[in-house]
Amino acid sequence: MARLPRLLIVDDDSRIRDVIHEYAEVAGYEAEEAADGLEALNLCKNKDYDVIVMDLMMPKMDGFWAVKEIRKLKNIPIFLSSFLIFLICIDYRNFSNFAG
Repeated sequence: MARLPRLLIVDDDSRIRDVIHEYAEVAGYEAEEAADGLEALNLCKNKDYDVIVMDLMMPKMDGFWAVKEIRKLKNIPIFLSSFLIFLICIDYRNFSNFAG
């Protein structure tokens, strides 16, 4: 059995992480979460992800710095969470069928 693609969701707002997490699982991703850039960096040191969704303004380590540091370790596609939220809003009618 093939493994699901792995997504790391990085945002200090747990509500945003929850929405992206649920949407990712519906889309067929195995999702993991981090509350700030430092936590994301530590996860990336020990695990492999296929894609990262990153907020920019966070405590401890912001998204700008986290992206810079993660890029030193691995070449992973990184999307800004604000852009992903925009896409989810556009596709809300389709998503609401799965979200209950």
